[in-house]
Amino acid sequence: MRGGANLITDSRALSVKEGAVDIVYCSCLGEIHPAGVRDLEESEYATEVPRQEKERARTLGGENILERNLKLREDALREVWRILPLGGMLVWQGGKVHDVGVACELGFTILQREEVFYNDGLSSTHNLVFIKEQARNK
Repeated sequence: MRGGANLITDSRALSVKEGAVDIVYCSCLGEIHPAGVRDLEESEYATEVPRQEKERARTLGGENILERNLKLREDALREVWRILPLGGMLVWQGGKVHDVGVACELGFTILQREEVFYNDGLSSTHNLVFIKEQARNK
């Protein structure tokens, strides 16, 4: 079985009907720092850098990248909430603690949470599985 994606698009505005997708898998969500994009363009992975990231890196500096990434992730979670029906699932690889709070505020229930520590032993990421069990919290 080969990996691949059926849809690669802006996670904040998916061209999918409300409640039309039973499961969403999300990984590596966030902006790449402009310096990182430049490094990738000069590496053996240059052909894999998305066009949107190249364009964004040319127009933005690295300032406020954390705030932009948090907003991007919040908007993506709201959009996933919109396209999942009740009982729909979100598999989120590389989630942050902030993402868990936002997802729970939206009304997602955590089915599984795995914290993975990086080599430094201090910073971590979360692999998460959520289910949409209820109508949206107001």
